[in-house]
Amino acid sequence: MVVLFNGGVKSAHTNQGSRQLNLKWVEACQFAKRIEEALRNKEIIIDSNRRKILSDNGDEEIFL
Repeated sequence: MVVLFNGGVKSAHTNQGSRQLNLKWVEACQFAKRIEEALRNKEIIIDSNRRKILSDNGDEEIFL
């Protein structure tokens, strides 16, 4: 799974050092951690055959 985040223009050597991107970087990292936890806890599942992310019961597609 690949999730792309858009934050703006990078004005420093790193995302963390860029004033415009720092908060977006922190938000993206937190969001990625929540996705990883939900996958580990089986709260969301990836249906590889249909290429969809589904709720834990498999009934509802999740859009990120």
